[in-house]
Amino acid sequence: MITLAIVLLAVGILYAVDHSWPGFRRISAWWLRRGEPLKDRVRHAPLTYLYLVLLTFTTWLLANTSEPLRKAFLAEQSTNLHELSTNPVTVLVRSAMYVSPRSC
Repeated sequence: MITLAIVLLAVGILYAVDHSWPGFRRISAWWLRRGEPLKDRVRHAPLTYLYLVLLTFTTWLLANTSEPLRKAFLAEQSTNLHELSTNPVTVLVRSAMYVSPRSC
């Protein structure tokens, strides 16, 4: 729930900066100085940032599920020798998307 509130707050701030709302002039000036280099980094490596967003989302999703469901899901997605020998690319891509929380 807190994560959703943070995301909504960030989107609201970005909207206010983009539309030049009066109270956001300092943020807007900072964004004009720093925004272009950040946009360039994302443009030069879009798949890296897409992977980071997906990894963050799946980790958040797993951290907020029940422990039995999380363990069953991670066991299903785990990389094992049998799966690697039959379908290696799919197994490695699937296992790269999921990180178990430290509590597991």
